[in-house]
Amino acid sequence: MDGTARGQTINLNVSGNHGLVQVGFITQFTDQDPSNLRNIFLNVVAVRLNPLPRKNSTKFPPENNSKWQTITIPTGTGIGNAGRPGDLQIDLLAGRTQLQLFNTAAVRIDQYRTVELILDTTNPGYVVPVCQQGSGLGTLEGCAYAPLQLQNPGNQILFLATTPIAVQNEGVASLPIQLNFQINTRPAIQGQPYVGTVTISQANPTDSEAFISGTVQGAGSGIVKKKVRRLTVSAEPAGTNNVVATATVLKGKYGIYVPAPTGGSTGAAYDLFVSGGGVSFEATRLSGSSAVFAGDKPTVDFTPAKIDAPLGTISGTITDQCNNNAPISGATINLLIPPDSNSSADCVSNPTDCVIVATANSGNAGTYPLPGTVRSPSPFNNVPIVSKNSGPAAPYTMEILDPGYNTVIDNNVVPSTSKSAGKCANSSSPPACDYALPTSYLKGTLTLTAAPAAGTEVLAQVFAENQGTNNLVSALGIPAIIRPGNTSADFTINVPAYTSSSIAQKPPTSNLDLFAEAIDTYAGAADPYPGHTIVTAANLAAPTVFCATSDFSTDTGTGMLFPSAETMDCAGHGSITGQLNNPDINTFVEISRNWNNTGDVQLFSAAPVSLILPPSGAENNPPVGNGYSMCVPPDSTPYTLTRYEGATPIETPVPGASQPITVNGPPVPEPSSTPSPCPSTCEDANGNCPRICQNTTASPL
Repeated sequence: MDGTARGQTINLNVSGNHGLVQVGFITQFTDQDPSNLRNIFLNVVAVRLNPLPRKNSTKFPPENNSKWQTITIPTGTGIGNAGRPGDLQIDLLAGRTQLQLFNTAAVRIDQYRTVELILDTTNPGYVVPVCQQGSGLGTLEGCAYAPLQLQNPGNQILFLATTPIAVQNEGVASLPIQLNFQINTRPAIQGQPYVGTVTISQANPTDSEAFISGTVQGAGSGIVKKKVRRLTVSAEPAGTNNVVATATVLKGKYGIYVPAPTGGSTGAAYDLFVSGGGVSFEATRLSGSSAVFAGDKPTVDFTPAKIDAPLGTISGTITDQCNNNAPISGATINLLIPPDSNSSADCVSNPTDCVIVATANSGNAGTYPLPGTVRSPSPFNNVPIVSKNSGPAAPYTMEILDPGYNTVIDNNVVPSTSKSAGKCANSSSPPACDYALPTSYLKGTLTLTAAPAAGTEVLAQVFAENQGTNNLVSALGIPAIIRPGNTSADFTINVPAYTSSSIAQKPPTSNLDLFAEAIDTYAGAADPYPGHTIVTAANLAAPTVFCATSDFSTDTGTGMLFPSAETMDCAGHGSITGQLNNPDINTFVEISRNWNNTGDVQLFSAAPVSLILPPSGAENNPPVGNGYSMCVPPDSTPYTLTRYEGATPIETPVPGASQPITVNGPPVPEPSSTPSPCPSTCEDANGNCPRICQNTTASPL
């Protein structure tokens, strides 16, 4: 959802005379109220630090000064040119209410006073406005990309720190940066850019972060040598494997900064775990009454069961059981342990009750783990082999998952120092740690109201989710294509089967919900939101046999997956904006659709962002987001908006206020004797383009 902390690939290769700096952004708007904007994305390339100027000087160091230290985007996040790093998009609207982490990287030990922000000057970002209010007779389309330009693109963006950023040997320093953004010029006609000014200033960590510290008793600083990961404490949002912050353990102590809300009734829930350094895994969960708020400084101590455990490896291959054991690339493999805060947690029956302490992914050949480096090997090559009372090594629980397949959980996994690379008693081919993931298939048909115009085609993506939830379980690997002269296309989507197995878990519900949306363009460019109506299918029985296909492409008496009456129509853009009453960090709004009373299918969710400017004098302490916006195509079938509480993976969302809503469609196109190029997302059955879209205002939730 919008506004959540971003995951990182944290570089822990901290050599002597270096420490870590954790960079994040919080946003403040210094001029116009951005309430009619859906997103403002800024493309950040890097953050640079310099110890100059020293003493009482206020002169900024030149760009070519040799003392600059550069923190680039996380590894693998973006691809740049000529070997340079790419960009990381920062959502300025989401950043008004929550710190967005950028990256954590090593810099030389020093006291840094100058901080510089490096933006992509060629493509600084883009803006997505919502639809216009009122009659829709304006000239600006909503829910489409608009370029962002800088008012002064050649100017340095930097500040002089009032409190120097102190980087200590192998320690972690927090650097929250306040991004100040001003809209100088708004476009008058479609295609013109938004022009804005970006400045930065030093933010107070206590306004956006919690600081968690403590000890790892008996561990010292762990084993420090090649092929052994550093002894660290890591934090991830509870129930996920998304590590957002990591701190090195030095002389048995650690300190870690994590994003946290400034207000509301619910704090941020985190899993903390100790790993590396030849120390046995240990984890705990901060949730409920122990969840953290900005400015909190809780103490969390760890006492590992073993501080000199031998290290082993778990490796193998992930394949497709239903496709001649073809390799599966990109599957996720997690190691789970019960947290100290719930030591009796059952990691098989309730994986989210446990903490993920190591993660791997399969490569193109289906093998895992992907290789690490000599200084920072893969966590799966550094798994502690923990024995109880000098007896056999205690087994781990391992979770293997990939969209469209049944999840496999093996609770009898033992790492090995031999070439066997682990022993997995419940694998597909024990004792090897190889797993063949089962799946099943649904076959259906997508239908358009009108065939695509000559020279165009319509691409459509199909999504499957557990019935009655927004828990996506699958999507088409390749979108369905409907070409000119055709109004339909068949597709086959793989989904988890609802059947028990010795190794595979069945989904939590026996039925599935599906929905399909077009992948449209606008004015020849990529369009973030569809212009065709979204079609839905509810309460569809999942297959009960592995590798079986349920054919709903034609009406064979069981009904079609998407009935022929449920067609994708060219409707143009549409948007919804609304306000929330007293939201907190776990509040979100879900939009769903119930076609022909066949069942409510959840489509998209929106986290609250601050769409109203803070009261005067509160600019540096923004409130919890109090508004939301969505871009969805107009539809004759009303949508339903529902407010939920409990957005973290470890909690079941609780529905609150709900309301039906019909999204305003564009005005009827006026007849024209002179055909003109259609800039819109689509053409209707008569070859007309939808006009400029109109916003729909929802009642407060």
